[in-house]
Amino acid sequence: MRESKFKLSVLVKSVQAFYEPEIIFEDEDSLQSLRDEPCVIICNHTPRKKDNFLFSADGFVLRSVFKDQNVCSLVAKDLMDKPIVRLVSSGCGCIPVDRNAASISWIHDCVQKIKSGSSIIIFPEGTTFKDEDVDKFKPGFILLAKMANVKVLPVAINGYYELFTRGKLKIKVGTPEKPQSQGFTTEAMENECYRFQQTVSRLYSEFENNQNIKKIAEAK
Repeated sequence: MRESKFKLSVLVKSVQAFYEPEIIFEDEDSLQSLRDEPCVIICNHTPRKKDNFLFSADGFVLRSVFKDQNVCSLVAKDLMDKPIVRLVSSGCGCIPVDRNAASISWIHDCVQKIKSGSSIIIFPEGTTFKDEDVDKFKPGFILLAKMANVKVLPVAINGYYELFTRGKLKIKVGTPEKPQSQGFTTEAMENECYRFQQTVSRLYSEFENNQNIKKIAEAK
């Protein structure tokens, strides 16, 4: 356990040193809410083209935002199967999920993590190969939040990866809230999924106009 915490600490400090993301909070109480109760943290991916190799460190960057909280990350199994990813992420609270399978066993694993006090980071777009806009969300995070009876914290990340260039990555943390619709019908799940997708899209677009957003924290 001590070795895992040390490894995660080194990883977080490396990400902060390499990319120096600018972090903005929409609500000053968001981090305190995470300390009081775990939640499901959702975030978009930064753009990455299939014909251009761009190193994507979204998961590690987001972990650096919540470095003082107990957080686990949902990671695609095919990525975890890569030796370098497995080496870097082992012991850092990563939960593998097969994004090409219909199984939802990962949800039960995440529910247990939440019950033990860990928040869960999910990238609901389901792919790192995408255009500039926020892609359609998959509803697994809504199912998880409902099953665990916890809030969803929307986060948006904007920018690109360039080593030692301060502020090229910008992260905006929204306000945690419970899913509104009741039940587990397909319609209810899709409505809630779309609502949170729109929230992340709004946070993403607000990077162009931050006059009404108070900057209260910056990664160092």
